[in-house]
Amino acid sequence: MHRHLAPFSLVFWFLAGSIACSTEQGVSAAQAPATAPSPWVVDTQRGDVLFVWSDGEVLGRATKLADVPAGSRRAVQLVDLKQPPEARAAHAWVYVADLTGATDGATVTASPVPRDDLERTLRSAVLEAPKAPAVTMYSASWCGVCKKAKAFMQAEGIPFVEKDIEKDRAAAEELQRKAAQAGVASNGVPMFDIGGKIMGGFDPKALVAALGR
Repeated sequence: MHRHLAPFSLVFWFLAGSIACSTEQGVSAAQAPATAPSPWVVDTQRGDVLFVWSDGEVLGRATKLADVPAGSRRAVQLVDLKQPPEARAAHAWVYVADLTGATDGATVTASPVPRDDLERTLRSAVLEAPKAPAVTMYSASWCGVCKKAKAFMQAEGIPFVEKDIEKDRAAAEELQRKAAQAGVASNGVPMFDIGGKIMGGFDPKALVAALGR
């Protein structure tokens, strides 16, 4: 689920209000323990971990690592849904992990961050994160048109990520989800995600136009 929030500070207050005890319940960040809790080693396939991320405008929440966008993984808040907020001292501490490159089933280490520093931590991750490639191409190894599209983008200097939907089940499911949301048929390759716009087939002029070049 995603929520569009313009001011970055609203992201922080949404996280504080929805995931932790509020100060109205008699617990404040000023009462934070002097000693930070230990890092949290997390199995990403547990199913009872909430992943919370932001790109500065969009706040996302999911219980599957695969649903966390690659471009928003540099700093992700992890919440243990098995424990109530008071048990994890959520009024004072949050756990943040760098999930860049992590895959489903990976074990990651989330570091404790004072709740008062959460906004600054997320903002830094947004500002310092490298720009994600503008194009994702969903392909198959036997597809000649996919090879032509790849060669074209390389020649034109267009950053892209290629995902083989026959070798990567997660990529196939990702494409189906995106195509369904866009109302586009996904019964062939190549398929392109160009800045959120889903296109089927390879048309060099249409691809360049979609990039605003």
